Order: sequence, then structure tokens, then C-alpha cells
Amino acid sequence: MNSRQIIPFMWLRLIVVIGFTIFVAVQQMWVIVAISVLLALLTIWQLWSAYRNR
Repeated sequence: MNSRQIIPFMWLRLIVVIGFTIFVAVQQMWVIVAISVLLALLTIWQLWSAYRNR
């Protein structure tokens, strides 16, 4: 799949993951917060790679 087609969906995924992280942090579920932060970092890395390979 072309990187240009994936970029908008990765932005959407990043927004959803950040929203989920905030919600879980308010609920004080710290293990899930840590996993969510890792998923956000993975998404940021994938976005960076997609923009680089455009």
C-alpha cells in the first residue's frame, strides 16, 4: 500500500490512541497508560517513516 494513502489513517489512529490514553489516565489504570504511550510512540514513528518514504 502506498504511504500517501495510509498517512490520514495513521493521524486518525494517533488521535484515537491519545484520547484513549487520556481517558485511561483519568481512570488511573497506569499499566494500560504505559501500553497506550508505547502505541502512540509506535504510531509517531510510523508516521515519520511514511512521510520520509512518500
